[in-house]
Amino acid sequence: MSKHVLCKGPQYFHTHKENDIYIKNNSDELKEKYKTCININDITIYNDIICDDNLEKIHKYVTSINWKYNYSDGNISDKVNNSNNVELKECCIKYFYFDLYYNDFFRVFFYDYLIDKINIVNKNKLYIDRCFITGQLHGLSGLFHKDERSSNEYGPSIYIFLNKDWKPYYDGSMVFIIDETNVETLHVENIFGRVVVFKPNIYHKLCEISGYGLIENAFSMILEYHTIYK
Repeated sequence: MSKHVLCKGPQYFHTHKENDIYIKNNSDELKEKYKTCININDITIYNDIICDDNLEKIHKYVTSINWKYNYSDGNISDKVNNSNNVELKECCIKYFYFDLYYNDFFRVFFYDYLIDKINIVNKNKLYIDRCFITGQLHGLSGLFHKDERSSNEYGPSIYIFLNKDWKPYYDGSMVFIIDETNVETLHVENIFGRVVVFKPNIYHKLCEISGYGLIENAFSMILEYHTIYK
């Protein structure tokens, strides 16, 4: 297996600060590019494709980091197509994160391991645009959003659940809006090592962790790779 040079990749600086430049979700150009119906096949779920050794290394790392608390999905001000024609006011829900874009292990893990395990078109041209871990406690439910990029050449979003022994009554599932008109959604449950690959133009969010999770101090962790083509 060929090795990817660690110092290479798209030349963007990723710190999730307010002055970062990304293509916003309400960009007319992106809306036109992704003016398609959402298909359930645009979301792929993989179980048991990451070996135990790599999962243990990742889990050990993420349980020892010093989390930051100023990451958000961005300001939401797009219109929702529903019967009330409601326009969402600008708001920003913040939660825990840790940036991994320059972390050698997570770059090698992506280029030399993960993309070989999943079915992605033109994977040899795929590059990491952002890489980070998000953390969520009870009361920090995200907003429905589309993932942003630093380029119009969108690649898929790749999420990996990192919680061992997640209880079903914690909830905290990931949900996608498949059909806004008929209110059709898809929930993906939090299972350790589960990989979710999806087109970034699909509205999605993490559901709130239940009151049981609050009592037991449940903390949801997801590794996110946001990709572009070059």
